[in-house]
Amino acid sequence: MSTQNVTGQFLHGIEIDGKAHTEFEIRPSTAGDLFDAEALIPMKQEMGFQAALASRQLVRVGELRAPIQFDRIRKLHPADLRILFDKQEEVEALGKSAPSG
Repeated sequence: MSTQNVTGQFLHGIEIDGKAHTEFEIRPSTAGDLFDAEALIPMKQEMGFQAALASRQLVRVGELRAPIQFDRIRKLHPADLRILFDKQEEVEALGKSAPSG
């Protein structure tokens, strides 16, 4: 199966050791990601579930490599959360159009 990752840029970023990391890479979700996200936040809490899922999908944020802890996502500026959700939708749309093989 081919995966198509997407990169993005936060406006404010995630602060690590006093440095804001703004560039990120996200991959399409897997069934395991869905199960892991639901274990953190029930699907009926849509925004929280979406954020938990994104934390599983993130490949990296700046120099920070996966896994990205959900607590880091909770600390994002609301504008950055919107950017993350937009890129999450983009990567899922690419995944749906990618040929299986």
